[in-house]
Amino acid sequence: PSGSFCQGSGQAEALDNERPMQTVHLPSFWIDQHPVSQSQYAIFLEAGGYHDPQWWSETGWEWLKFQTITRPNTWGGCADLPVCGISWYEADAYSRFVGKRLPTEPEWEKAAKLGLLAGQGQVWEWTQTWFHPYPGFELYPYHGYSAAYFDDAHRVLKGGSRATQLALKRPSFRNWFPPESRVPFTGLRCASDVAMGNN
Repeated sequence: PSGSFCQGSGQAEALDNERPMQTVHLPSFWIDQHPVSQSQYAIFLEAGGYHDPQWWSETGWEWLKFQTITRPNTWGGCADLPVCGISWYEADAYSRFVGKRLPTEPEWEKAAKLGLLAGQGQVWEWTQTWFHPYPGFELYPYHGYSAAYFDDAHRVLKGGSRATQLALKRPSFRNWFPPESRVPFTGLRCASDVAMGNN
């Protein structure tokens, strides 16, 4: 979906990092309807994805070399459930493996507001975007809530998980973690530029 949309929220429950609303124009892009499932991610594992640097960013491969991991932190159970317990580096590597990329925060939010995302709210979904303030940012509800994390060391996650309060699953809500975080409810869905081909 291309064109302009209003990112963020002006609602009373909106936190400081969701404000103020801003108009964002996006070129056409594809975004997966569903989060990546365990069965889909298993193909990456079986192909030796954790041992092949071609799928990893330079920073991600350096991070991986100092780990003892060969699969997501949370693994097993229903193959159709979203993969979870992965770092941003792992999410990025998988998206490269399938010839796609992680969505930007505006892409994810626009698709969510248009009702295009199935499975939203099952896992926190990594985006490409660093956690930065919107233009016109003002502190709320207290000084350290968001501003302390505008440090180029946290990536934005969207959507909420099965353990998240319903009110925080709104499309504008922004979660943030360091890219190396492998908390239980972090997953992904992929996106691509229209020129890259069909979803």
